[in-house]
Formats: sequence, C-alpha cells, structure tokens
Amino acid sequence: MSRFAKIAAKLPEYGLDAMMITSAPNRLYATGFKSSAGVAVVTADASYFFVDSRYIEAAGNKIQGAEIREMNKNNPYEQLVSEVIAKHGVKKMGYEESYITVASFNNWQAKLSCELVPATQLVMDLRSIKDEEEIAHMTAAQRIAEKALQEVLGDHVHQA
Repeated sequence: MSRFAKIAAKLPEYGLDAMMITSAPNRLYATGFKSSAGVAVVTADASYFFVDSRYIEAAGNKIQGAEIREMNKNNPYEQLVSEVIAKHGVKKMGYEESYITVASFNNWQAKLSCELVPATQLVMDLRSIKDEEEIAHMTAAQRIAEKALQEVLGDHVHQA
C-alpha cells in the first residue's frame, strides 16, 4: 500500500475528507520526494502534489500515485488546494498544526472554503511504523556507522 493510500485510509478515523501536508518531513514521507517547497493533498479518492518550477520535472519522475501540478503566480498553492476542495467536496481538511505558523494558518483559513482541523498526529502515527524500505535504509546506515567505527578504532577494539 502506498503512503498516499495509508494516509487516505486514516482520514475517516480523524473525521476528515482530506489531509493537507505542508511540512518538509511529512511531504518526504508522503511522496518519497525531497523538496524545500510543496504541498501534498490526500483525499479518499485521489492524491495531489503541488510544487514550483524548480521541482516539477523531478517530482513528475519520482512521485507515483499523485497528480503533480505546478504552482506559480497564476496558480498559487491556495488556488490549487481550493480546486481539490471543490472537486472532492471537502468539508473538513486536516492540517499540520505542529509545523504551520499562525500567519500561514490564517492565510489558509481565509482562502480555503472548508474547515481546517488540526491533524499532525495522523501522519506522525503512520511515520512511527517503519516499512520494509525504511528498515532497509536504517540497517544500511547502521552498517556504515559500524564500519566507520571499526576503521577509526582499528586494533584497539580487540585490546579492550
């Protein structure tokens, strides 16, 4: 199951129609794509990733299971998210209250036609359970650290 699908499956538990993901760590978790900007929106039926021109081509090549759209001055994030709200009839959308500033929240709230519901925990709960790929990366990192420590300590390890 994709991470988008895992997020979508959790929406009813939180009483949400959609989840808006704006923070870098949770965007990376949801999309598998590292960027300094972007907004992911997950509904029960579809997932979206909005990003600026710096990342649009790479995002299109890397991200699967989401519609990728370019954000620009004619199509700002608020407009793109509003289109998703209208298309899917979103009434309640989760947002990451642990990551968003008050100014950003006020901007989103003023421009979106749905109720914004604090829901950072939805993604955090999913991130706390590691999948096979994450475990493989953690294991590989541990092996690299072990090898580096052995090289630094050399024969001193066996003398202790």
